[in-house]
Amino acid sequence: MGTVTDYIVAYARSRQSSPPFAAGTVEDGKKYPFNNAGNSKSILRFPSGSVQFACADQTIKAQDMSEGNIVTKLLDDVVIKAGKNVNEFSLLGEWRYSQAKLDEFVKNGDEILISKVPFRPNYINRSGAIKKTSNFLSYRTNGVPTNEDATEEIRDLFGKDLMSYPKPTGLLKFLTRAVTSNDDLVVDFFAGSATTADAVMRLNKEDGGRRRYIMIQLPEPCDESSEAFKYGLSTIAEVGKERIRRAGKKILEEWQVMHANEKPEQSDLLYPPSMNYEPPSPPDIGFRVLKVDSSNMADVYYQPDELTQDALALQVDNLKPGRKPEDLLFQVLLDWGVDLALPITEEKIFKSRVFFVAENALAACFDPGLDEAFVKELAKRQPLRAVFRDSGYASDAVKINFEQIFKALSPHTELKTI
Repeated sequence: MGTVTDYIVAYARSRQSSPPFAAGTVEDGKKYPFNNAGNSKSILRFPSGSVQFACADQTIKAQDMSEGNIVTKLLDDVVIKAGKNVNEFSLLGEWRYSQAKLDEFVKNGDEILISKVPFRPNYINRSGAIKKTSNFLSYRTNGVPTNEDATEEIRDLFGKDLMSYPKPTGLLKFLTRAVTSNDDLVVDFFAGSATTADAVMRLNKEDGGRRRYIMIQLPEPCDESSEAFKYGLSTIAEVGKERIRRAGKKILEEWQVMHANEKPEQSDLLYPPSMNYEPPSPPDIGFRVLKVDSSNMADVYYQPDELTQDALALQVDNLKPGRKPEDLLFQVLLDWGVDLALPITEEKIFKSRVFFVAENALAACFDPGLDEAFVKELAKRQPLRAVFRDSGYASDAVKINFEQIFKALSPHTELKTI
């Protein structure tokens, strides 16, 4: 059987300020023995009160506590009271830790435990420190799946092999977990079949994270003889979008099965009747598709002194024909630096369509014929920002009154006209 090795190149803007590749955190309460057979012998001095003993109050005489290949000699009598050593004592043995490291444990108040005689001291790690991952990843050592598994994942979602050489979701999930926090943003500039999006959603399902992703993919045409094209997906970008839809649905179904019976009984001591039980939130599987395009604003080809009377009529509306209100809305969001992933709702005020972003962070209306009754109703909502189309006012007088009405009813609203 042959061995196939792929290489992953990782880079960072600043190596010094970048976090290590993590393989989770140290298990809380994990024991690390002081004894390490084969190391050179040395003496460790344990200060008074530095060791927790899991035994009754007593005095333990100095003695040889070696067994098998474990060397441990108690050099002093030890008085134990209330689970702590009253006096300083010394142990001779082959140790994992130096005296300097032991002193550091004591200074930090870390837990050192001896359970019984013969003494076998253990450092109890409760730091939650990051465990660094190894440079070599494999299914056997890290549980990282192979490219063959990636092909099977595509088959499971689509029933066919739609993509050549897909990457395994488990690998991207491992790498994402290694370098992100629960609310980070993951960007993939070569999204392909959107394996990264699948991995981020799965990781959020597992650890309750709120990571988000941005997938970037050129609308590269699929070969007409490919399975993807026969499936009805004409571009690589279409494959990625469909993969996110299908993977998201599957992930949500898996989450619902996991938490189907999670609501506790009233008798559950963790959630007594006086407490309000809050069920865990399902993973966010929604996504928004944006396409790069030219500006919505009409190109100006003439200097003012070059305009003719006939050309003036063409400059009444400064927007390109055929642009939809949604196009204008997202250009405004970009201009204002507003998060494109914020929730957007649409309401009718009288007969005009109004978009509300993140409830009241921004209100936008690009319909024509806006009058004073409309602006009074909108101003009552007191949005942080409001934007309108320059040609959308019913008249010049109405445009002037818009500003005055907002000053009176919502003085903190920032107004914009496009």
